[in-house]
Amino acid sequence: TGDARAKLQDGWFPLKLLFLVGVTAAAFWIPNSFFVVYGWTAVFGAGAFIIIQLLLLIEFAYTWNETWVRNMEDEQTEGHNGKKWFWGLLVATFIMIAG
Repeated sequence: TGDARAKLQDGWFPLKLLFLVGVTAAAFWIPNSFFVVYGWTAVFGAGAFIIIQLLLLIEFAYTWNETWVRNMEDEQTEGHNGKKWFWGLLVATFIMIAG
């Protein structure tokens, strides 16, 4: 394509390699105090990331459960027994707990 971003992404490998070697070499002159600050920042950032991921996972599980229970209840009001949604939810729950 003629996009400038694509040309930069697909080419310029000698310059990219030179930049990578330069950054790697420059890392040896970073003072140790930086890594202490970076370490504590990473600890709190990782904790925040895990909490956010946990909240998203719980929200997904509740939404999935509400949808399948609603489908089961809709089938029951239409005269069907709705057992396929019940068993599907039960089997999926046990598989995820076992995993």
